[in-house]
Amino acid sequence: MNRRENIESCIDLKRCDFVPIALHNFLVCAELMKIPYGEIFTDGKLIAGSQLKAYEIFDNDILMVEVGIATLAEACGCTVEYPDREAPWIKKPVLEKISDVRYLKVPDMTKAGHVPEMLKAIKILKKEIGDEVYINGRGDQGPFSLAAELLGMNNFLMALAEEKNEEDIKMLMDYTRKVHLKYAIELAKAGSDFTSMGESLAGPDVVSPLIYRKYAFPFEKEHIERLNKRGIKIASHICGNVDSIIEDFINTGANIIEIDEKTNFEEAKKLSAGRCCILGVVSPRLLKMGSPEEVEKETIKTINIGKEGYNFILGAGCAIPGDTPIENIKRMVDTGRELGKY
Repeated sequence: MNRRENIESCIDLKRCDFVPIALHNFLVCAELMKIPYGEIFTDGKLIAGSQLKAYEIFDNDILMVEVGIATLAEACGCTVEYPDREAPWIKKPVLEKISDVRYLKVPDMTKAGHVPEMLKAIKILKKEIGDEVYINGRGDQGPFSLAAELLGMNNFLMALAEEKNEEDIKMLMDYTRKVHLKYAIELAKAGSDFTSMGESLAGPDVVSPLIYRKYAFPFEKEHIERLNKRGIKIASHICGNVDSIIEDFINTGANIIEIDEKTNFEEAKKLSAGRCCILGVVSPRLLKMGSPEEVEKETIKTINIGKEGYNFILGAGCAIPGDTPIENIKRMVDTGRELGKY
């Protein structure tokens, strides 16, 4: 089977010829361009160009196309800043208090913020190399994490602590679910083979498993079901140690779960067998700070665990820092190529 067929078989939990390799490397892509990140992340042609430049170097199977975690927040009205050497960050949330959720309108995803530039980037990439690889048009933040961004993390956590806010919180998350759905649909129209949602603010490193199960899980599960009914596959990303919610994470129905090195990979791999793909779990910190030999050793360990059962995509556990040595990323990819054959 060719590269695209192999990736599709892996995501569909079928037999494949080799372990696909995905690079969460949008910051590395930007660094390669040698111009301010902010210029790249607001221009669809430059976003696509940066991904193509990196693809020429690394020859990864899946392009994880994004510009950080602020695209949908900006589309919904948050003030966003685009630094020269960092990912965009939210300067001011759109909501002052949780009850203001009633005034929010779902934006037109063909016009809102810099979403049109992301869609342009996906279209370019699909045209240029879409027959060779899989394009993962990253869907930015999921319902819980986007809700926290729109209200501001501190205010959102305070709202979660009071039962009187439950109706407003659920109203906000229903709104953010609709926003993500609109974006995912437009990404698919532009040529994205599958999308994603980041829900790290719903993970145990931030909120309790009880909060996750009460608020995040029901909306994630419903949202993923809606996407799958439309034929849109999705990866769900939660940073940190998700051991305490790993069953819930898998039960959302996400086609792919993205985990990092803090999670028990062996246990997650066993639990996910026949249920979903796992993407990860090489440490971005090791990729940046370690030696090529250390990266190779960690990649070998990851491959040996991940290869069992086919439902595995090799990649970093989270976004790779922009100043990560190219040699280290290539060592991970080359080791994965050599040892990832079935």
